[in-house]
Amino acid sequence: MGSATGAMERRKLEIPDAPPATGQVVPKMVLSAKTVVNPPTESLLEYSVSNAAPIAGLLCEFVLELHAKKRFEDALIVAKLYRKLQPAEPTGFYNEALMLFHLGRHDEASNVLMWAPAAVWELPQYHHNMACIQVAKGNVTEGLKHATAAARQNKNALRAMLKDPDLRPIWAALKRDTRGIH
Repeated sequence: MGSATGAMERRKLEIPDAPPATGQVVPKMVLSAKTVVNPPTESLLEYSVSNAAPIAGLLCEFVLELHAKKRFEDALIVAKLYRKLQPAEPTGFYNEALMLFHLGRHDEASNVLMWAPAAVWELPQYHHNMACIQVAKGNVTEGLKHATAAARQNKNALRAMLKDPDLRPIWAALKRDTRGIH
């Protein structure tokens, strides 16, 4: 899949020459994913940041922006950085696996989720994602096992999976195997 060609909006941060007079309001610059033109490079993944939470929130927003623009390679780089900053957060694993999935790198996507902390494996989203990956790889039986596990954990997950076009090949079997959960 190709990258989006449209340029993202960039705002310029202007710093006043002198502090404002008492009572004068200075507008604040709010940094968001829309203010960033290019994603960080792979080399940034080696840096350590002590106060990662605010940066991670911005990176998560940036991943969503890039995903919406179908810039999956760029979003993958940002998702890896997010995961480096927040290694215990499931979101980083899910985002990285999702971008790999969109890029057709299903084995890598599966490995990312399999190496996630055990707490991630207990969430319905893990099983939903693994079901999509397995179905894409042609492992329909394994995909159905993961989808059924997610459905048994959360009926809202079942509803989402029955709308997920990636799981279309197992919809009938999933409905059959989860009767009574709807």
